[in-house]
Amino acid sequence: MMDIDNLKRKKPDVDILIGGLLFLTVFISKINILSLPYHWDELGAYIMPTHWLAHGSLLRIIPGLHPPDMFFGHPPALYLSLATIYKLVGEEIWISHFIVVAFSFLGVYFTYLLGSYLCNRMTGILASLFLFFTPIYFAQSGMVTAEPFVTALGVMCVYYFLKERYWAYMFLGFLAVLIKETFVAIIVALLIYFYFTKENKQQIHVISLKYTTPLLALFIFFVIQKIATGMFLPNPYFNSHPFFMITGESFKWVLYDQNRIILSCAILANFAIHKKVTWKKQFTLFLMILLFFIGTYSFIYFLPRYILSTLPFFCILGAYSIVSLFKRKFPLKKLMNPYIPDS
Repeated sequence: MMDIDNLKRKKPDVDILIGGLLFLTVFISKINILSLPYHWDELGAYIMPTHWLAHGSLLRIIPGLHPPDMFFGHPPALYLSLATIYKLVGEEIWISHFIVVAFSFLGVYFTYLLGSYLCNRMTGILASLFLFFTPIYFAQSGMVTAEPFVTALGVMCVYYFLKERYWAYMFLGFLAVLIKETFVAIIVALLIYFYFTKENKQQIHVISLKYTTPLLALFIFFVIQKIATGMFLPNPYFNSHPFFMITGESFKWVLYDQNRIILSCAILANFAIHKKVTWKKQFTLFLMILLFFIGTYSFIYFLPRYILSTLPFFCILGAYSIVSLFKRKFPLKKLMNPYIPDS
């Protein structure tokens, strides 16, 4: 029998191998787009403002030192990071796209890690492939918009949160909320989940406050922006489009469109057949993230890429349901459960 120490040493090697295969899958699939011209919002909403910032002092990212709507009211991290890279290595299209593809790979790989950690390796593999080959993710994984970054950071943040890696969670949380304000939905879901699942209630308020600190950075940014511009969100787009517009399109897009109805049916079937036996408490966190994003964009202007961050969690739910439904017929038991020791 393999001893437990050897088993623990073996598992990361397999994860690294699978990570390498996913890396090749992502980069080989996207290599042809690295030099494609910028398109639509990546040019108007991200590259042009970053180009302006890179050709002057980076301090102009501070609200009050640039035209109010230059960065569409968004937090500064993405614009500042790209502008710094442009100053260091040059402003090339392939560099911008390469960075996005790299983060898209992280989103795929950490979807695998999270699925493997909570369920089993087969779930992780299927979820990562479902995510990457989802049309909207595949298309956005080479475009310079905020969503590929916050999607990757979102699944990474949840992974380290569940593994109780506080400082990794903090760093990723700070970075994500300062890339796009919508990441608040994930932080709030994590805080609610933490509050109701923490067994030790004695210091729960103090610990919850620690996990809230990424929101403080975003709060400070919006206060500064309000003082400097008179608006919390000086986005010119809202001048021609109403901020509130009630619609159920976001629910349809996440749960039905692009063949996701298959995963939705698998999730419902798995729960109907196995009841609570296969339900994991962490899936409640996933459902809260889905609900917060989908619900929010049922009331404000919606584009499919805005809730790209929900897809890793939905794909894990779908992959786990498929594996659970067919696990008795699946022949590769060792692959499904990497913790079974060799005999």
